[in-house]
Amino acid sequence: LNDAKIVAAVKNGELPEARLDQVVEELLAVILMAHDRKKEGVTFDIDQHHRLARKAGGESIVLLKNEGSLLPLPTDGSKKIAVIGDFARQPRFQGGGSSQVNPSKIDKAYDELDALIEGELTFASAYQRNGETTDQLLAEARSTAQAADIAVVFVGLPAAYESESFDRAHMNLPPAHNQLVETVTAVQPNTVVVLINGSAVSMPWAGQAPAIVEGWLGGQAGGGALADVLAGKVNPSGKLS
Repeated sequence: LNDAKIVAAVKNGELPEARLDQVVEELLAVILMAHDRKKEGVTFDIDQHHRLARKAGGESIVLLKNEGSLLPLPTDGSKKIAVIGDFARQPRFQGGGSSQVNPSKIDKAYDELDALIEGELTFASAYQRNGETTDQLLAEARSTAQAADIAVVFVGLPAAYESESFDRAHMNLPPAHNQLVETVTAVQPNTVVVLINGSAVSMPWAGQAPAIVEGWLGGQAGGGALADVLAGKVNPSGKLS
């Protein structure tokens, strides 16, 4: 059920407007009750909570595949590492609707990896926030991956693919994300794929990527948690079920 269906139901007479008003009034009464009971002057340790979020995020990450012990990444600067994918710098860290919260700070995987790994990381965005790409973005991703010793590719589900108020019609990643993995693995045999998603996805390229990490929607410290796992500071001990 969503807003459009409610409006349609009222217009066609299936849902009486008086009944809708009654339900809305009941909901508003609960909201106002909660507002009236709000405690003033409550404080908490933001940094401590963020550290806890990072710890919880790290413990939930799942190592799906690691052929040839590609992970953990070397942190001594001996290898040139390319980070590819917009999610690494513009993280999708939570779901929508009732699960959405206001973060106190947000870790970005690229920045957190840069802090843990010596030497300069290279980066290519590869796709836009909506999950689409262009020939130019893919070409930049390809050349960036080819020039590195290891490529870490961030792909997953944009908010338009999964959220409250609608069901998923398929398990596919955006076509541009699948195309990105196929493009990178074609030129870089040492490719780590990091998944950012809140539910199951199909991976038609799984046989081409030697390492795959399920990062989920890791919360505000999810980027740091992923960096900890990729750099070998935290064991990816999470499970799928």
